[in-house]
Amino acid sequence: MQILNTLEILSPRLLKVRPKVLITAKRSFIARNILEQLDYDFTTIGREDVDLTDSEATSAFLKNKFFDYVIHTACVGGRRNGLDDINIFDQNYDMFENLVQNQNHYTYLINFGSGADQGNTWYGKAKRVMRGIIKGNKNMANIRCFGVWGKYEAPDRFPTTCIASDEIVIEEDKLMRYIHVDELVKIVDGIIKVWPKKNEMTLGEPILLSEFAKQLNPNIKVIIKGQGEDYV
Repeated sequence: MQILNTLEILSPRLLKVRPKVLITAKRSFIARNILEQLDYDFTTIGREDVDLTDSEATSAFLKNKFFDYVIHTACVGGRRNGLDDINIFDQNYDMFENLVQNQNHYTYLINFGSGADQGNTWYGKAKRVMRGIIKGNKNMANIRCFGVWGKYEAPDRFPTTCIASDEIVIEEDKLMRYIHVDELVKIVDGIIKVWPKKNEMTLGEPILLSEFAKQLNPNIKVIIKGQGEDYV
């Protein structure tokens, strides 16, 4: 019979202790899928629970708490035709910065970035600054998403519209990166199970919007009005 020493008995691996995970924006599209599909010791917060843009409120919430992982899905703006001003930058950066300032309350931070970080919108600039900070921190990971689709996605988004429609008009056909939310959740699960050596990943393979529409709905009629700048 094998006799385990005290350290082995207390090993989280042997005890199969579920990691404690804090997830922000609990009702977001991505958060809802993560919570539904993964089995961890989750604590969830929304804006009504704690205002992450408020440094004092964030610190007060995290006081006397410790998490193995923080999954930061909260964001403001980012919609193609939505509001974009310096307040969008401030709110997104402040949420991230206030979590960074409380690193003593968690081990790892998984941040959801965006392909918009290569552009000049205020939303994109905020994501670009966060990306730069994460690059220098081995306990943080940045998941760059261009387009995520699947369960709980807003009905006015391109993939959902294609699936539900007989015809789609594409103003500017271009290369775009899409990934199904189920695949995204698997990636998050993999990061939690084995922390990656490379702390940034860009998700999705480039595909023309017109081709993607046909993949989603082989019977859809695609009307292309022009060509646009690739978003990859």
